[in-house]
Amino acid sequence: MKKIIVLAFVAMMVFGPVVNVLAVDGDPSVVDTIQLGDPKVSETTSEPDFFSSIAKFFDTLIPMVPWALLASVIFIAMWVYFDASRRTNYGWIWGIASLLVVPWLIYLAWRPPYTIEEMKLIEADANLRRIEKEYYQYVLTKEKYICGVCGTPVQPDYQVCPSCYKELKKICPSCGKLLDPEWHICPYCASRITDRPKGA
Repeated sequence: MKKIIVLAFVAMMVFGPVVNVLAVDGDPSVVDTIQLGDPKVSETTSEPDFFSSIAKFFDTLIPMVPWALLASVIFIAMWVYFDASRRTNYGWIWGIASLLVVPWLIYLAWRPPYTIEEMKLIEADANLRRIEKEYYQYVLTKEKYICGVCGTPVQPDYQVCPSCYKELKKICPSCGKLLDPEWHICPYCASRITDRPKGA
């Protein structure tokens, strides 16, 4: 709604003088005066010269230049205000400063690439990815210390599962370190691990 009001104001500032000029040109009283005047005047006005039309056009355009410049400055300031309000928390400062034109150029060079809403979405997405990564790491860590038979949580230094008595680690006969049951050599002392004889 604010943007519509601003655009309507700018349009009024720019096209107001044009409407006044057209109203004067189309005034019936002025036309009647020309038609009822000197025949020479009516002859010259009935066939306008090309150069006189150009001169009249510039005579109409030149008074509008200051209004157009003023409307452009106001339009730029309002655009900077709305844009900066979406990207920073100091939109009104940039809007007022843009009335001097030079700060507007500085704002274009400094203008943040993302709006505040976009930055919040990016931060939320990054936080979500971080939480997912931590969760997966937690799950993998917990699964690593869970008994593969009954699912009972166990500690990394457990030799057997306290619930189902599944062998989780075996002891190196040379150095006494806990080893994975699938290992056939101790990585600590390089001793060969022989399987226990059945029935022992």
